[in-house]
Amino acid sequence: MRYAVIRDGVCVNIVVSDAEFAGQMGLVPLPDGFGVGDFYEKGMWRRA
Repeated sequence: MRYAVIRDGVCVNIVVSDAEFAGQMGLVPLPDGFGVGDFYEKGMWRRA
């Protein structure tokens, strides 16, 4: 599955990983259609 690295509310990188590793690293599940540069806040995604 794809996960996002979030910095200051913005996706700065995408990681392909399993759920265990993603949880340990604090990564956020990345829905289809979103990517680097998109915004994430309080569990909600918004395109840039």
